[in-house]
Amino acid sequence: LGNPDSVANAACERRGYDCGGGLFVANSAATLRHLLVHDNIASKNQGDGGGIFIWGARAVTIEATTVSSGSAEYGGGLYVSDSNRPLTIADSVFKDNTAGGGGGISFGTGIGVLVTMSRVDILSNTAVTSEGGGMYALMALEGLNLQMDRVRMQNNQAYGQGKAFFLDAIGSAEPKAVLSNLLFSGNRRTAGAPVTTDEAVVAVQSQFASIEATLTHVSAADNPLANFLYAEPREHAGYYVTVALTNTLLSGFDNAFAAREVALGEATIQHEKTLLHNVSNQHLNLGGMPTFTAVDAVSGDPKLDPTYHLTAGSAAIDVALDIGINIDIDGDSRPLGGGPDIGADEYVPSLPGAFGKSSPVDGVDNQLTSPTLSWTESSGASTYEVCYDTVDDDSCGDTWRSAGSSTTLGLADLSSGTPYYWQARAVNSLGEVEADGGTWWSFTTGDPPAALTKSGPANGAGSQATSPTLAWQDKGDATSFEYCVDTLNNNSCDGSWQDTGSNNSIDLSGLSYGTTYYWQVRAVNSIGRTQANDGTWWLFSTGNLPGHFAKASPLDEATIMATSLALSWSTSADAVSYEYCYDTSDDDDCTGDWTSAGGSSGTFISGLSTGAIYYWQVRAINSLGNREADNWEWWSLTVGSPPGSFGKSSPANGAVDQTGSLVLSWSASAKAAAYEYCTYVTVSSDCDGPWTSTGSNTSIALAGLQLETTHYWQVRAVNGLGVEAADGGTWWSLTTEDWPFSLFVPHIVRK
Repeated sequence: LGNPDSVANAACERRGYDCGGGLFVANSAATLRHLLVHDNIASKNQGDGGGIFIWGARAVTIEATTVSSGSAEYGGGLYVSDSNRPLTIADSVFKDNTAGGGGGISFGTGIGVLVTMSRVDILSNTAVTSEGGGMYALMALEGLNLQMDRVRMQNNQAYGQGKAFFLDAIGSAEPKAVLSNLLFSGNRRTAGAPVTTDEAVVAVQSQFASIEATLTHVSAADNPLANFLYAEPREHAGYYVTVALTNTLLSGFDNAFAAREVALGEATIQHEKTLLHNVSNQHLNLGGMPTFTAVDAVSGDPKLDPTYHLTAGSAAIDVALDIGINIDIDGDSRPLGGGPDIGADEYVPSLPGAFGKSSPVDGVDNQLTSPTLSWTESSGASTYEVCYDTVDDDSCGDTWRSAGSSTTLGLADLSSGTPYYWQARAVNSLGEVEADGGTWWSFTTGDPPAALTKSGPANGAGSQATSPTLAWQDKGDATSFEYCVDTLNNNSCDGSWQDTGSNNSIDLSGLSYGTTYYWQVRAVNSIGRTQANDGTWWLFSTGNLPGHFAKASPLDEATIMATSLALSWSTSADAVSYEYCYDTSDDDDCTGDWTSAGGSSGTFISGLSTGAIYYWQVRAINSLGNREADNWEWWSLTVGSPPGSFGKSSPANGAVDQTGSLVLSWSASAKAAAYEYCTYVTVSSDCDGPWTSTGSNTSIALAGLQLETTHYWQVRAVNGLGVEAADGGTWWSLTTEDWPFSLFVPHIVRK
């Protein structure tokens, strides 16, 4: 029964209201287990707690209970008020409840105890006129106040903010909510509710106190709303809303995170490893200067099934940050693969699906000695492995070779005229499945071309031209020839083999001077390839250009705080003289003329322009040609600029009632090497005292300022090329607060 209109806190917390349409728990320790609380209403003026009302309780546990179709003014399913012992809700469902605010659950007068919720479903509840379609929580406990894990909030709706969940705070404490393994889907505004730019699935918004919320492993998809999360602090100085999210999966939003700062309140949203799919913007600033921080954002298709579980190939799999949440929303272990998955669900793999080999076809003859094996895809496979050997026993007598995620694997250097037996298998964390139900296939290699011999240049020949002719003899059974020339003595082709067709010679060009080259030829037919001289590579050397050398100073990409400087470089073997060039074109070429430096290893240039980027090179000269320093790599240098314009930040110009200890701050100036500040109390257009350096800091803490005084202050940026005063040289002022005063209050005793 409710209170009379003139009475409060007799049987309900407000006058003229009923409380607890189904169950009323007051000043008691209670365990509610295996209950079905349905179709109840707190009747007089709606009241609070349509299904269950808990008031001043001394520890309450709700387990394995369903609260449905309740109706109230606040807390259609459950309303909790003024409890002084922990509240635990586990393995329970709140669905189809309706209220003005807090459609499913409302902690409406300030949670002063630790509330723990685990394995709870909050489904299809409605806040008809206010916030929190699924749940409204007003926290009032210092430190950890609300802990939720493995909670589903689906298909809830609200007229006001927080269509699924509204988190609020009251009192002088700084409460904290820790939320993990949450799923949000289908949450929306009620019919007729206004469409607003700040509407969100989750709102963390306080008019009374600061809030800190931590969300980990959260999934949100198919919520027809502009934003996933909205944050707004109380408007007064010193109040904040801070939300930290890790491993969050968001799909189908205009904006992932929105925030608004009103007056002096501070809003901070920081998120790490957030997977964004069909999300237009990460951040939306709706007012003030909220802080958004994104670390290692992830993109890609999460490949969610209709129940919002991950499926094979999801971009969320194995890429989350491991933060010690060892089970997912379903109770499955985390991680189950190479790492945790982003979102509330941990993908549960199954054995790879059946698949088959493709080529070479089973039993085929006359195959290349470097064939490519291929097979079809296997569903659920993480990687593939292949084994081949020469023993027909349907088992791997050699080593299973990884093909990664590819469905092909190229082999090399097989023996000619030899039968091979092979198998592929699909692998994931649960095991392996062999292709074709475990049946091995076979193929037989053919014979490659006969041996051939190189003829010139002779092996070890020196002083060759840079355009020599390579020649060789063949036995007439090759369909084409390939050659390779490189500078590494490793009996292998480190570049690429070049086709000569049926020609048994090739004219080279453009070789480097003073270089030893290693070369080989191979004959090719449909079976394979045969290298000349039984695989022995030959070598020849060209004449010498000037030797390699390097530029020394200034270093590449250096910034020079001067308009003239010295260039220097090391010496080059066999060089007769040097030439240098510098210009402003980044094209690895000399736009003007090369200038001789004679035999010197340095020179001096002047007349450079401030703020310009110059590109420079040196080349060594002899009768055979020239060689540019650093293997023809041009270096750059930047002539510095005076500091860029910038502005002071705080205190604002003309600020009053400032304390005697405060922080001056300003924005950064491009190119600044350091900052200097000056303050004075006499009206002037310049600094009456010394300019004081702050180094590279963009703020300085002052103390001991004279009270009831107007102070003038300025900052300037400094580097080797000049000085730039903040705000175009305009000095700012601030006025300190009045001296404090004492008030005597007499002590009055009533008799």
